[in-house]
Amino acid sequence: MLLAGPPGIGKTLFAESLATMVGVDLEVVSLAAAQGSFQILGTSMHWSTASPGQVWRLLATGHAANGVLLLDEIDKARGDERCLTEMALLDLLDPRTAKRIVDQAVDVTMDASALWKLGTANNLNAISEPVRSRVEVFEIVPPSRAELIEIYLRQWEKHCDEHQVRLELSAALLARMADIQMSPRAASRRLKFTLGRAVRNGVSLVDDLFGGGAAARRSIGFSGGH
Repeated sequence: MLLAGPPGIGKTLFAESLATMVGVDLEVVSLAAAQGSFQILGTSMHWSTASPGQVWRLLATGHAANGVLLLDEIDKARGDERCLTEMALLDLLDPRTAKRIVDQAVDVTMDASALWKLGTANNLNAISEPVRSRVEVFEIVPPSRAELIEIYLRQWEKHCDEHQVRLELSAALLARMADIQMSPRAASRRLKFTLGRAVRNGVSLVDDLFGGGAAARRSIGFSGGH
């Protein structure tokens, strides 16, 4: 499965929730930061820093053969000419070749065909046709205004539950957040900061956000004479 949609809409959260719901292990491969296929299928033992890849880790240390392998930001997969990330993806995403995946570090043939392989992407056009032909694409449309408000409320309630407090968000604040279409990721971060300030100030009805880019930042260092 490939979940395609704008950043911060909840694609990664879906994969995490799926693993929790099914009760299997989750391994996240950040393809935007991956160096070739090494992160997926390990580094050759000819290298002094050789180590197994994340597919091996999920199968060898997980508790089930059908763990969730999250291929995060598959549209940003790069790699160098010696070991292109796409070559590993093509083998991994094909049910036939996934039955005999080999990790370079441990030199063990693995059956990765039962893994739940979930990819995320912001831009479908940046993904090659061979990769796209191996996945089922689900385009995640942005939430409606009413759905955004419901998401914000659930995020707020989750933060309140984690800190065992009960505070209320004003309808006006929820409306302003929905009007600017604040992404769920940004909203969760801002609401978490806002809850802390509301608790500190003894506010019961929250009507403003805190923690944005305009918030004051403290510099790190030593003051004179100390």
